[in-house]
Amino acid sequence: MFTPNSFFDLASFEYAGLFDGVEHVWDVLSRLEAYLTTHVPQENQILGDVHHGAFLVGQHILIEERAVIEAGAYIEGPCIIGRGCIVRHGAYVRAATLAGAGSLIGHATETKNAIFLPGSKAAHFAYVGDSILGNRVILGAGTKLANWRLGGGTITVKVNAQQYSTGREKLGAIIGDDSSLGCNSVCNPGTFLGPRCAIYPLTSVRGYHPANTVLKPPSS
Repeated sequence: MFTPNSFFDLASFEYAGLFDGVEHVWDVLSRLEAYLTTHVPQENQILGDVHHGAFLVGQHILIEERAVIEAGAYIEGPCIIGRGCIVRHGAYVRAATLAGAGSLIGHATETKNAIFLPGSKAAHFAYVGDSILGNRVILGAGTKLANWRLGGGTITVKVNAQQYSTGREKLGAIIGDDSSLGCNSVCNPGTFLGPRCAIYPLTSVRGYHPANTVLKPPSS
């Protein structure tokens, strides 16, 4: 239920080795920073187009071919910005972000300890912390993937009356391939969405939802 393959097709992901041997998908986040530090040289590798006025801070930053970093974007290492990615003006890309090929980190979007699988998009005013976006996931403007419980404590998820502990105090959302979240939706800490889920705008989501789930706000 919580294996990476339950949420993502990793066959074409260049960095699929990050997931090797992982039983629970959230455990990938604990190894992400070390993986980036190991796989990216200490001296920053700039192969894409970094506009004048963009800020690259720290070491172990890889900007791959055809990636575009717009002026005013802030990127902190360790980090990989994959082939053909776009990081727009005003984006705040904090340490331990891995953006797969063709993904988009948009204006006023903040990322931290996060994985964007190929083609995923957080185009405007999103927060993606301690989270994984599957292939071709779309986050509408203002989407927040909250990663910290009110009052703190280990984040758990309940499925069919059984409680599962993630062992993490910070965990945002795990969002399966081809899911879409409408504008100003919120995923509470420890949200799990299977592939092809659809979340309507202004919806507050929590817990585990299997593939093809459609969620609307209570007033709909």
